[in-house]
Amino acid sequence: MKQKSFLIILLFGGLSPFFGCFEKMCSNYQYYDFDNAHIDVRNKIVPQNDSLVFQIQIDEIDYMGFNQLNSLLIPTLSAGVDCDKGRNGMKYPIKKIEITSSFDFNDNYPAGSLLNDLVTAYAWSEGSIYNYISLNDIDVSNGFQSRMHISLRPTLSQEQTLIVKLYKSNGEIVSFESETIHWE
Repeated sequence: MKQKSFLIILLFGGLSPFFGCFEKMCSNYQYYDFDNAHIDVRNKIVPQNDSLVFQIQIDEIDYMGFNQLNSLLIPTLSAGVDCDKGRNGMKYPIKKIEITSSFDFNDNYPAGSLLNDLVTAYAWSEGSIYNYISLNDIDVSNGFQSRMHISLRPTLSQEQTLIVKLYKSNGEIVSFESETIHWE
């Protein structure tokens, strides 16, 4: 019995330095980055008395931090542990969002023109209160809610394909487009 107790204490005592490293390893996952995104459209066919509601979803999320070196100048090995990954936000925050359409929206918005002033997004103000704010008025560097809508209906082409460009602080541009959306 003493040998089993000693073995258990030795086993857990010997492994405890490894468990202590988990906190250090979690610092390698403070931020997240992404290489791709897509538009999730609530209704690809927009009824007569409705507006287009869509959401920007980021894909291919990578969790990262700064590159740590130990005292021997050997890169620290890290493993997927139960960390609060990405808790400090994007490694390279979005600085600007541009939304255009590949078809003429109306006389004022021909194909390829910026639709940002037609787009509103959810923005949190206090507690659980949110407002719709024009995409032009949102400071995306402080984060934004990815749920957006366009209430104006197109007049020239009832079919639209939205093109979104996300400009990241490191100069990278992530560009993607929606499936074809049809207004009744």
